[in-house]
Amino acid sequence: MVLKTRALLVRQQTQTINALRAHLSELGIIAGIGTAKIASLIAIVRDGTDARLPNAPASL
Repeated sequence: MVLKTRALLVRQQTQTINALRAHLSELGIIAGIGTAKIASLIAIVRDGTDARLPNAPASL
């Protein structure tokens, strides 16, 4: 059971990283391959002053 749970978590992590890469690549923001390189993409998303990301729309 532990191995199945770990495998599920690894798959979900990979899916999340791939989705983040795909969404940011549409904006021309790319990073190297590997889990360690994703930290730079996360820093870009967290930075509210980064001009490469469009502003979030106002809530309805």
